[in-house]
Formats: sequence, structure tokens, C-alpha cells
Amino acid sequence: MTEKNGVFLESIKSAGLAVVLSLISILIFAGVVYFSSINSSTIKVVNQFIKVIAIAVAGLIKINGKSGIVKGALSGFLYAIIIHLVFFLIGEGSFNGSFWLDLLFSSFAGAIVGIIAVNVKEK
Repeated sequence: MTEKNGVFLESIKSAGLAVVLSLISILIFAGVVYFSSINSSTIKVVNQFIKVIAIAVAGLIKINGKSGIVKGALSGFLYAIIIHLVFFLIGEGSFNGSFWLDLLFSSFAGAIVGIIAVNVKEK
């Protein structure tokens, strides 16, 4: 396997795990919202928190070796595309201006986690 394939494969695995973690967390949070009176601004903050935590946990588990910043950024990028595609397919999402911000935010968060992941596992 070439280095490029390894980077892409690790990024896909990390993004996939992040999507699964996000969907589980969102379902749990939806149950909380259903039984309580949480306002929409709080929901948006919690959704962003869920995204960051999912990207972080998945990155720390799946990203190894070198090129942490590249693997992490690609993982965050793929995560944003997949999660928006999932919500678009179920009729709850759209590819508007917030999608592009989410793409940048997720890529940036992934890059930071990738740097941390390779340096923590290096020791």
C-alpha cells in the first residue's frame, strides 16, 4: 500500500467512526430534546459540540503514524461531506452557506486532532 492510500484509508476510517459516533449522539440528544424544553440556540451549540467530540474521538482512535495534520484535515472534510449527505438524504439537510462553514470547521478540527493524535501515540 502506498503512502497516499494509507493516508486516505485512515481518513475514511476516522470519518466513518466519527459519523457513527455523531449519529448515536444526535439520537440520544434528540430524545433529550423531545422530553425537555431546550431552545434552538442551545441545540445548535450542542450539535457543534457533538461534531467536535466525534471528530476528536475518532481521530484519536484511528489516526496513526505520520502526516497527522493531513489525515486529520481529510478526515474532518470527509466527515462533513458524509454527515451532510446523510441528513440531506433523510430530508433534514441542505448544501447552503452553512455547509461550507461546517466543511472548514470540521477540516480545521480534524487537523488539530490529527496533530495531537500522532504526537500522543508517538511517545
